[in-house]
Amino acid sequence: MRSVLLLLTTLLGFAPVAAQAGDIEFTLQPGDAQFSVLASGNGTARESRPFLQLSVERLNLEANRIYPRPQTVTQLRLGLAHATGETSWEVAIWGDPLPVGRLLYPGDSVELPPFYRLIPVDALPHLADYWLVVQVEVEEATRIAKVYAHSPRGVFTAPVEGQ
Repeated sequence: MRSVLLLLTTLLGFAPVAAQAGDIEFTLQPGDAQFSVLASGNGTARESRPFLQLSVERLNLEANRIYPRPQTVTQLRLGLAHATGETSWEVAIWGDPLPVGRLLYPGDSVELPPFYRLIPVDALPHLADYWLVVQVEVEEATRIAKVYAHSPRGVFTAPVEGQ
């Protein structure tokens, strides 16, 4: 029965998740103020191998005013990124996409209802070198664009005792 509930909540993207000791709070900020859609939000993460459980309490999507055309947000997905150089990064692993299907005109914003996502983390030895990244897929006039938001680097690093 638990497997069926887990499958349903993963497919639907929604589930009540009560905060527990050891949960990690995170914030998400746009990767670049020039993106066509800016994403920001917050939530909690819980490492429960083989998954990282994410409860996204707030995710706001805003169509950037500098783009004159409407933007259609088709989907988003969350993943874990790591540094590949001093100023470069890549996503090591993605969770399943969450359909969005929202048309945003310049300056419009929408706050998505809270949602729950799982990221498989069994292939990663630890999470200390990773941070959360949200990829928002946007249909623009003649192409599909991908824009990003990130949590702070080191979000999964255990705090040093006494700090």
